[in-house]
Amino acid sequence: MNDAPPRSCYANRDVKQRVRPIGAGGVRVEDVSPATVRRLLRARDLVHDRYDAPLRLDDLAGAAGLSRFFFLRAFTATFGDTPHGYLTGVRLDRAKRELARGSSVTEACLSAGFSSLGSFSALFSREFGASPREWQKRSRLVVRVPESWPAIFIPGCFLFFHTEQFSRST
Repeated sequence: MNDAPPRSCYANRDVKQRVRPIGAGGVRVEDVSPATVRRLLRARDLVHDRYDAPLRLDDLAGAAGLSRFFFLRAFTATFGDTPHGYLTGVRLDRAKRELARGSSVTEACLSAGFSSLGSFSALFSREFGASPREWQKRSRLVVRVPESWPAIFIPGCFLFFHTEQFSRST
């Protein structure tokens, strides 16, 4: 759990800038106060820190200090996904990293916090269009060295600039 990727890897899952009406309550991003967003960030951090443990809505709402009903609406409005959907996305990202490092599908499934290999494989296939093993084979063709895997998440222009700068300074 200590070698989890930094939270910045999940930038695409961070606070949405657009306004989205949610449910009958109509909670929108602009309706969520900055104090509530700080509380929601605590719950989001808990998801990133304990993705491999069973987390319930009550646990996350308690960490945020909000009622479970308001927490669910505010979290969905702020992050664009339900807490369960967000947790599942974090777990799938973790599983992809494990698969790219060469772990078996079972090891990746369990280390990411999934409890059923069959459910994990079905969900992975639905989300990424390939079984975990097929995805692993394809990713290993692109990045043969497991240590290079984090470089895939870095924009090419940024990586090129900093590797060029590093090579000039040495």
